[in-house]
Amino acid sequence: FLHPHYGKPRPRPGDLIEIFRIGYEHWAIYVEDDCVVHLAPPSEEFEAGSITSVFSNRAVVKYSRLEDVLHGCSWKINNKLDGTYLPLPVDKIIQRTKKMINKIVQYSLIEGNCEHFVNDLRYGVARSQAKTQGGVPAWPCCLLGQTALFLVQYGDKLR
Repeated sequence: FLHPHYGKPRPRPGDLIEIFRIGYEHWAIYVEDDCVVHLAPPSEEFEAGSITSVFSNRAVVKYSRLEDVLHGCSWKINNKLDGTYLPLPVDKIIQRTKKMINKIVQYSLIEGNCEHFVNDLRYGVARSQAKTQGGVPAWPCCLLGQTALFLVQYGDKLR
């Protein structure tokens, strides 16, 4: 079935959503009713207006409407590791995912990013296949993209 808002296949519970932000990809896991779970910088650091939240080693697990996470960016369902790992049963994926909502987790662009997080929830394996461009790891671009997105969204609070 096509999603009425996006003209794309409607995600099913447990599907991984890849969101194409400028310079990097963000990942979420579809839960229900057009809502996803994803990692975001802890809100108290945003309220303080600190750019260090972009470089934080912590993230908060958020339950959000897909539309609110997209920020106008394109997206697709991407369960790309289904051929490598057997997904957990959907009810277990959703149970594990809902248990994580509002928790603070360790975050690392290289070893524990949003892609690792959603793959762990779907497959029980924390794995990232961050793309490389000409042999250069993707994480510097991801960091630059996250910094740019932060400045666009919260730059006026820094003044």
